[in-house]
Amino acid sequence: MDIDDILAEVSGDGSPLETRDLQELTRAWVTERSAPELLPWPSELMERVLERIHQQIEVVEEQVGNVNPKTNFRLIIIQTELERFKFLVRSFLRTRMAK
Repeated sequence: MDIDDILAEVSGDGSPLETRDLQELTRAWVTERSAPELLPWPSELMERVLERIHQQIEVVEEQVGNVNPKTNFRLIIIQTELERFKFLVRSFLRTRMAK
């Protein structure tokens, strides 16, 4: 194992797109909050994240009436992830508007 193998493992290329998007959104949010000027808009990232939020809302709406305990637990997980994404997007936008 050499340095290229270690860097390949750390780079995150093997992680799912949702995880990378969450990491990129978190990084953009932190960077935007700490930068004194308005940074360039991450259009591709925001398109993917907003589409994911829309898809998760649809899944939640479809499964809200299901009484199956496994489905309910899955629904709770999806709603928690959805709220995390929504918080980051709202905070990111508020930070940009405040500048």
